[in-house]
Amino acid sequence: MCATKTVPEGQHKMAKGKWHSLKDTPLPGLLHTISLRQDPASVLDITRGMLKRKIYFKKGWPVNVVSNSLSDVFGRLLLEEGVISQETYEKTLEIMQKEKKKCGEVLISMGLISQKELYDYLILQLKKKIWKIFDWPDGNYNYFLIKGAMMADIQLLPQNPASIIIHGIVNGYYPFERIDTELGRFMDKPLIVSQNKPYNIEDLGFNIQQSRFLAKFDGADKASEVIKNSDLLHREATLLTYALLITAIISPKGESADVKEASEALKYEPQEEHGEEGIRKEKYEAKEKVDAELIFQNGKMHLAEKDYEKAVAEFEEIVRLNPNEGEYKAYLGWALFNNKSENIEMAMNFLLESLLMNPDMDVAYFFLARLYIKEGLVKEAEDALIKALEKNPFLSEARKELTLIKMRSASDVLKKGYVDYFHLTKNPFDLLPDPTFLYMGNAHSEALYFLVNGIKNGRSNITLLMGDKGSGKTTLCLKIMDKLADEKIVFIYIDSPLQSWLEILIAVKNELGIKTTADSAEDVLSVLYTHFSKYSAMKGRTIIILDEAHKLSINALMAVKRLLDSGVDNIVISGQPEIEGILNTSELKDIKQSITGAHHMHSLSLEETKEYILKRLEWVGSDGTLHITPWAIRTVHSASSGNPELINKICDNVFDLAKGKETSIIDEQIVKVIEEAMSKELYARLPQLEPVEERVEELFEEKIKKSIEEQIVRTVDDAIKREFDKRMVQFDTAVMLDEMAEKVKRFVNEQINNIAGDIVKNELDRRAAQLDIHAVLNEAAEKTGKLVNEQIINTVRDAVRDEVEGRITQRAAATASNEVLEKGEKPFEMKAEPIIIDRQMEKAIDNGFGQDMPQFNNTFVSFEAEKKQRFFEKSGSLLRILMLAIAVAALLGVIINYNIVQELGLFSTSHVAQTRQSKPVNLPKVKQPATETAPITAQPAPEAKAVLPEAAIEALPQGHEAVQPELKDTSGAQKLLSLTFEINKRKKETVSDGNILKVKKGDKIKILSVDAGDISSKDITVNLLGFIGDKNKNIGEDRGYPIDTAKDLWAKYSIDGKGRDYPIVIKHNGEKIGSVLLKISE
Repeated sequence: MCATKTVPEGQHKMAKGKWHSLKDTPLPGLLHTISLRQDPASVLDITRGMLKRKIYFKKGWPVNVVSNSLSDVFGRLLLEEGVISQETYEKTLEIMQKEKKKCGEVLISMGLISQKELYDYLILQLKKKIWKIFDWPDGNYNYFLIKGAMMADIQLLPQNPASIIIHGIVNGYYPFERIDTELGRFMDKPLIVSQNKPYNIEDLGFNIQQSRFLAKFDGADKASEVIKNSDLLHREATLLTYALLITAIISPKGESADVKEASEALKYEPQEEHGEEGIRKEKYEAKEKVDAELIFQNGKMHLAEKDYEKAVAEFEEIVRLNPNEGEYKAYLGWALFNNKSENIEMAMNFLLESLLMNPDMDVAYFFLARLYIKEGLVKEAEDALIKALEKNPFLSEARKELTLIKMRSASDVLKKGYVDYFHLTKNPFDLLPDPTFLYMGNAHSEALYFLVNGIKNGRSNITLLMGDKGSGKTTLCLKIMDKLADEKIVFIYIDSPLQSWLEILIAVKNELGIKTTADSAEDVLSVLYTHFSKYSAMKGRTIIILDEAHKLSINALMAVKRLLDSGVDNIVISGQPEIEGILNTSELKDIKQSITGAHHMHSLSLEETKEYILKRLEWVGSDGTLHITPWAIRTVHSASSGNPELINKICDNVFDLAKGKETSIIDEQIVKVIEEAMSKELYARLPQLEPVEERVEELFEEKIKKSIEEQIVRTVDDAIKREFDKRMVQFDTAVMLDEMAEKVKRFVNEQINNIAGDIVKNELDRRAAQLDIHAVLNEAAEKTGKLVNEQIINTVRDAVRDEVEGRITQRAAATASNEVLEKGEKPFEMKAEPIIIDRQMEKAIDNGFGQDMPQFNNTFVSFEAEKKQRFFEKSGSLLRILMLAIAVAALLGVIINYNIVQELGLFSTSHVAQTRQSKPVNLPKVKQPATETAPITAQPAPEAKAVLPEAAIEALPQGHEAVQPELKDTSGAQKLLSLTFEINKRKKETVSDGNILKVKKGDKIKILSVDAGDISSKDITVNLLGFIGDKNKNIGEDRGYPIDTAKDLWAKYSIDGKGRDYPIVIKHNGEKIGSVLLKISE
């Protein structure tokens, strides 16, 4: 924005054309020149737009600065420095207004600062008011002499002008581009300390390195050589050289500065100002500012509470009272837009007007950028955000918006037609990260808590965030900027796959908007160090987020250490799980040792997936007409494995398809169409295993299924054929149901047991080093049971159908031939068709033959009509018996499942969190065979301790004996006696086996020791499920680790899934000897 060239209205009446431009003489030069004049009392009046600064001098030294900008008031300075809180500031304003006191007086009376601290902060306020003018690209000034002495009640804080100039330049307040231009003509010249230097070096506050640097200007070397060979960083040496030249402390050899000539170079008005009158008016204006500031803070409070109507009323009142304050108009414009979006044009006018009044107002640029984004003016929004960050690098919300704009500009995301069709405000399933859409389920809440606390609680550390592709890591990283917006933090976000540490440093420099003449390692490190030091001096911090870090090379990751050494406070490394392996390389050993915390994000549960989808629709204005069925959500969760990005992709396509079908009901069928279309991508994105205490190895289902299927087919087929052959002579004789059941059961039971037992035993032997037999538990029982049931029923049905067809056809043909011969007729040509089992028959077989057996009609077999009746009279009873026998075999398959589970070594115990529990099997009551069932004798897998669940034993038919695998006699073995805990570092508590340790959420506990009698503690492991003690090598041993019950435990691994009950399992040489329950209350 260009500054106005007209003379602003103020307290001074000056002749037209008496103002001079800061472009010709920047403020550092003016301060030096005024100090050389040593006028008894004077004032430098500076304006830029509606901004005004008035610097008072006494004998050439600045003693006070008056500003019309609210950002310069004393309370705002203390708020910025973190001395007081927003609440304290508002309370202080109320007391100031009521008791007519100054801010410092009120704070001293409240005991918040001392008299000495008040003096120090007033000096800092004076310096900052001056330093802020250093980077004004334009503006006007006028210099006056004050008639008479200054008022006695004005507070004089004399400060060495050279110290203000030097520290302001070295701390980065003066534009570096300007320094490069102005210093260039001196770089090839030898410089020397001036003989008639106007300042005492001892008064400038140089440190040892700076003093040594000054001593090197002895005229022997060129300025460029002195800078290059300095112990200071290159950037600091360059800035200090320029400041020493400005203050005439050093000068070109043979060209010593002429103090008299420099003092006469100042352009000023010979007229004098009446200081008493001007200062009195400024004191009156200061009282008015207190009243205005109180109203302003109330308006900001309403704005934060989203009570936009009240905020508009407060800002309108303050603008009416103070029409020349740009900040008031900026907030009025923003409140008007938030109150009613149709006010966007009026809001934009207020913001542009405020920037004409105060071109340095960061928040006005930020508000304007938000309006540009709303209007789709991306380039304008980006420029405004860059301006906002130039004015205030701590404006984290602007950094977040700028990062989002860059992400969107690099993508090709198009607006889907269903957004308008379903009357939504925007795409609810946009694939680009958006912190405003962050669903705070367990996974993301835990991760955000972890990141925020890692940043708040430490400096010079590294935080590691890991998660699968699309798990929400980037959104979380951006959400941090929102969460810590009130903190004084400079955020730098890097997500480019850079390949060298220098490229990382250059990217950080560019994000900060720093320009350098060259991108050498020395120059970049130097400039970064200068900026980080500046932020630290301003009581701020620097946080760097390295997103997509798994794409970085080892060389690029070496930049992390250099950044920490340069003054970065925290670095967040975010990437897919493979980043952990990269950091384990020897080259990155130092970096890994600096990692103070690591977190692995897990996927969404079914319930969280439901909430995730419904929340997103709610956030974009869904009016409830869209209906998603529970099975549709279940299918989305199953297909996506709870991955947020995949959920978005599926839902985005599902809603697009629903729009095409013109339906507002999203059911399972629509989701399945999209799932099929995306099947390749979904398969490639299967989630990786999480680092939990005990991992469940994938069951080798396909191997078991294939072998069981082949063996069942052969076994059942052979058994039925042999039975048919044996009983053909008794074709019309009823077969005893119990005997048939016993034979079918024996064949199937023995074969299935041998097949399953051998396969599982071999597989477990092969995987002994990887798979814990206890991990297969209920899931194996459920899958194997279902598999065997299905195969028995299908195989028996097919085998019987084939055999019955063949046997009946042969029997019918033989019968018909015999009758013809008996009657003396010629044999007729058989016109029989293959046997056809009707739908009722198939249904009966599938259902296991219930009591309501369907009556066979004459479509069951097709012979000539005169032969049908005779056939059924002879064969009907046998067919009924065979079908009932098949039903018995199918039912016995359920019983066999328990034997298989038993032989697999499965038992009922606490299992790994999130392992699916098998559903209880409802066993039908079956007539007990007359003969005893042969027990299954297959041996369990090595080291498997198999115990049949009590519920299963109770469910077995009466008389059926459950055979248990042989177990070791442990009756004389030592058992757990007790565990000893430390709670909140204050008390110890001992809990015996099977009992409960009750604590409150947030308590800090530690497992100190275990007492198991004569068993050595070295052979015992104590494992708190849901907690990882050693994150580098999880061995299931959790003694000695501090445990924060509020943030160190994973709720999804608790017994109830809600973070209340956690089992602590104690094992001796891998065998459980006891347990204690950790119960956490709110």
